[in-house]
Amino acid sequence: MKIEVSNSEVVDRATILQIKIERLKINRADRDCMESELEELIKIIERVGIGEDSDMFKRLKQVNEFLWNAVAEQKEWASYGVNCDAFGEASMKVVQLNQNRYELKCTIDEITKSELWEFKE
Repeated sequence: MKIEVSNSEVVDRATILQIKIERLKINRADRDCMESELEELIKIIERVGIGEDSDMFKRLKQVNEFLWNAVAEQKEWASYGVNCDAFGEASMKVVQLNQNRYELKCTIDEITKSELWEFKE
């Protein structure tokens, strides 16, 4: 199944795939599948002017990397099963990073004149 999404959603997916390829311990078949999808996504986003080397791509990937780390930290504190300040701090990082991610995606949609947009409250 294929669906239409905003330009920023395609960029976001590509950055997340890059992070997964770099960080996850996965078998060769899964890696090949992810790399193939990433290649297709890169072709699509280059057509709208957001390549892998663009500032917007790099900034969104960086935010997603920070978010990946913050969620891992949050999961670690949650595994202790205690209500502690560190868990709350990790949760606040996730909230702020998600806001940064949303703002970057809105900028990408604006720059690329995307017909579809993400909306949040």
